[in-house]
Amino acid sequence: MDAKCAVLAFQHGERLKSEFILLSQLLTTCSALKGEKRVGARIILDQCINTIGLDLLQASRDCNEDERAELDLARTALDQISIYLDRGEIEQAIEQAGCAISAATTVASHGWQGLVQHGYF
Repeated sequence: MDAKCAVLAFQHGERLKSEFILLSQLLTTCSALKGEKRVGARIILDQCINTIGLDLLQASRDCNEDERAELDLARTALDQISIYLDRGEIEQAIEQAGCAISAATTVASHGWQGLVQHGYF
């Protein structure tokens, strides 16, 4: 992995990991809400999911094939989160957020390894 790809993989991986952790926390909070509050929370969750989707798209454009495979796993998990939310299955959505966090962590780890190889750390 060249230095540029290492920096981008690390940056995107860490950002996506943070975003998925936040999404997981929002999902957990949403599970306790009822009625109108849950409807409002769903609007916020949809916006968050859309934003993460755009960040995943940019990361896929910037990273190499190995990282794209992990980003595809994160994308699949994000899609599953939306499906589970539509069904009202928040616990399953939270599990998928965990899968996405793992995939993003792998991308960041690949980037970190590349940075180390290039002597940045």
